[in-house]
Amino acid sequence: MNGSFSFGAPWALLAFVLFPFFLWRLARVKWRNPPAMTYSHTGPLRGLSSGPRSSAVYLPDIIRLLGLAAFVIALARPQIITQRPPEETEGIDIVITLDISRSMLAADFQPSRLHVAKQVIREHLIERSTDRMGLVVFAGEAMTQCPLTLNHRILSFILETVAVEERPTGTAIGNAIGVSLNRLRDSKAKSRVIILLTDGDSNSGNIAPEDAMAMAKNMGVRIYTIQVGSGGLVPVPVTTGPFVDFQQAFLPVNPELLKKIASETGGAYFVADNGEALKNNLNQILSELQKSKIQDTGMLEDREEFYQWPLGAGFALVLLDILLMFTLFRRFP
Repeated sequence: MNGSFSFGAPWALLAFVLFPFFLWRLARVKWRNPPAMTYSHTGPLRGLSSGPRSSAVYLPDIIRLLGLAAFVIALARPQIITQRPPEETEGIDIVITLDISRSMLAADFQPSRLHVAKQVIREHLIERSTDRMGLVVFAGEAMTQCPLTLNHRILSFILETVAVEERPTGTAIGNAIGVSLNRLRDSKAKSRVIILLTDGDSNSGNIAPEDAMAMAKNMGVRIYTIQVGSGGLVPVPVTTGPFVDFQQAFLPVNPELLKKIASETGGAYFVADNGEALKNNLNQILSELQKSKIQDTGMLEDREEFYQWPLGAGFALVLLDILLMFTLFRRFP
């Protein structure tokens, strides 16, 4: 482990190029500045002492330049970089595959299925600090929101921004599994898992769920499926102008498909008809998963910022300059 000094924003140091011009300008102004008082005969003043103020005539300008230099250094963000070797942590690779189709706005979960699912997932992200997790979302098509990472703070922030997709409509379960498998393709973890949360039947996408299921089985990836909601008639939001009303709508589900995906890949199938059941489902899944060692690649860097010191020095010099202006170097009309 070794440390080195660096700047987070070294471009800010280019401001020092202007400092010679400031010094030249200061000397020029001081040299050409006319005296505040003129005398026709200065003989009687020759024996007088010049005093401390005349000896320190450049002090205010020096203080201002030092203050400006301190602010420039603070803007450049000085930091100490400490490198450490990669670490091995006990964990597994998990991809959370979350349905964000419009049916996830159904209000049989308060305030909605999607809101409760996001909340429960975030709680488990904090608890599973040694597991690499990624996030794939899907509706009529699937996309990666966050690759596998141990930085659960970033993943939690990304999860918070996830919202229901209006277009393309549909529920592409096969595509969702395919994109999730792509996230796990290069994983070296012994346990690779997809946790699929959906409230509907597969009715969209260009990858059949059975084909995606076969790919997962060949890769040794287990898929745990959670059916969010029990289907049937549920209240769904309907927007009319500026108002939002709720109407009963029939939302189909396909539990047989979700059961088959789970059983064929070595996972398990769950049904959650409320937030507490969803929390219990995730707890049961995560408690059963086998742990394996994951080693980070490459040297890791810890950066400690020290911008606050020059920033504080800059403010102190500004206050000192103001103090001197009203005391020792006060100007009289």
